[in-house]
Amino acid sequence: MSTDQPARWAKSGARPRRVRAFVDGTPDVLGLPLPAGQRVSPEIEKVLGHPAAPFAAWAERVLPVFR
Repeated sequence: MSTDQPARWAKSGARPRRVRAFVDGTPDVLGLPLPAGQRVSPEIEKVLGHPAAPFAAWAERVLPVFR
């Protein structure tokens, strides 16, 4: 958040407490997808030529690149 953010909220008529609650709550909403949103599309295998791998497997495989 920039240092002039509260002043900008005041100018816009936004209430900092409400804005903060919205911003703080957004990760909870976005971070908890419904089960239907978590399923892997069968199209993935068609595109990749192999089944989708879990994120953890990918992260472990590419970790040495970032070291």
